[in-house]
Amino acid sequence: MNRKDRKLDKFAKMAWDRLEKDNDAVVIAAGNKHGKRMMRVAVGDRLVRETCIACHNNHPLSDKTDWKLGDLSGVFEVDVYMKQLLGTGERVQFIVVSTTFGIGLLIVLVGIAIDCRMAGRL
Repeated sequence: MNRKDRKLDKFAKMAWDRLEKDNDAVVIAAGNKHGKRMMRVAVGDRLVRETCIACHNNHPLSDKTDWKLGDLSGVFEVDVYMKQLLGTGERVQFIVVSTTFGIGLLIVLVGIAIDCRMAGRL
């Protein structure tokens, strides 16, 4: 609860500012971390229950004691490396192309079999 010494990077500050103004915002940014391209996504964590507010307002480590319903109490952030996203996309693409090819081949083979049976009967 005590976040006085927390250091926010540029994205975290931008996300916090935007989420304070817009309850429904989803903040997305591409960037680099440890020399790797990544996607960062943040959404707000708002106080939605009276029990949460009571706890936050009365907790000895809380640096704020005037919380209200709907106040932004934190930010949920997910960081995903682009290589992981692209790798997943490539796997999905391979599966779709392979499945399409397999179904197409099956249709051709069934067509040939039907054609041979009909030609034999005529």
